[in-house]
Amino acid sequence: MNHDIFLSYRRSDQELAGALVEALETRGLTVWWDQKIEGGIDWRDAIAGNLEKAETLVILFSEDCNNSRQLRKELAMADVMEKDVIPVLIEDTRPKGHFLYELASRNWVRVFPNPMAKLDELADRLAEQEFGPKGGPREESQTDNAAGGVGSGPVPAVSRVKPRKKIERKAEPVGDKEYRDFLPFKWYEIAALIAMFALALYGFLLNDEGTAIEELTEQEFWDTTIGFFAIAWLYGVVVFPIRYFRRGRRLRRAILYFVLSTGTLAIVTGLVWLGDPSFNEVWAEGDGENAMVGMIGGMIGLWILTAIVAFAIYGAMIGGRVIRKWNSHVETI
Repeated sequence: MNHDIFLSYRRSDQELAGALVEALETRGLTVWWDQKIEGGIDWRDAIAGNLEKAETLVILFSEDCNNSRQLRKELAMADVMEKDVIPVLIEDTRPKGHFLYELASRNWVRVFPNPMAKLDELADRLAEQEFGPKGGPREESQTDNAAGGVGSGPVPAVSRVKPRKKIERKAEPVGDKEYRDFLPFKWYEIAALIAMFALALYGFLLNDEGTAIEELTEQEFWDTTIGFFAIAWLYGVVVFPIRYFRRGRRLRRAILYFVLSTGTLAIVTGLVWLGDPSFNEVWAEGDGENAMVGMIGGMIGLWILTAIVAFAIYGAMIGGRVIRKWNSHVETI
């Protein structure tokens, strides 16, 4: 038997759940909840089978739900089977962690304080979700029968023909994929870096008074080139996470391309440094190995430190955006 609603709740909210089931069934909806599990039946099979047969998953969300492993499984099933999910906030709380991520974009109904007093309005809202607004085809059909009009006869208890076309829930896009995530410099940033490089070279070409052009030494050229790539690397460490956030990238994708992009810049910087004439002199003196180890260790340490700071900020921005998104989807009745 198919159901209109699969009701998920915590044991501490059983009284409210039972009252809601009764209110919904008086409005012609079929509701399944765990109190209908018959003796001798594996409760896990019963939950999975009846959730599969339901049109909509309704969750009475309280603080206890944030610690519910069972609710995680039910949400995962509902997502795979593309069920409608309606969270009902019954306490002064909010979803956290996994549930904030999964439910932030759902349309919430808030019924606290005193959810018992709002059961009728909540039941009407859920009935409208399943059968359409009052006065729609289902209600009019039953009114005609009751008045002895066309199709007069016994009034059916429930009309299973739903006038509302079920809305297919589409997955939210994960950012704009037209953007390049590997070394995601803007053209004007590249232009600015090149301009800085040119200005630095020009500064080396000027004499101490700044009145004449002198010959550029090989060491000055390499120092400027190393500085160019080092600045590009450090700039990317700071800017790339912000850019990934603004593009709506998932954390895993952002971390992957951050590592690839800043790692590439760090390697190029290191390779350029190895071509520095002064490094060749150090190597010739027999201390090149220690210098290389020190350089690599310093770059890795600096990279890790800046990455931690960058993604701490990234995580805080994502958390703030998810909370704002959740707040915008909560409707109080």
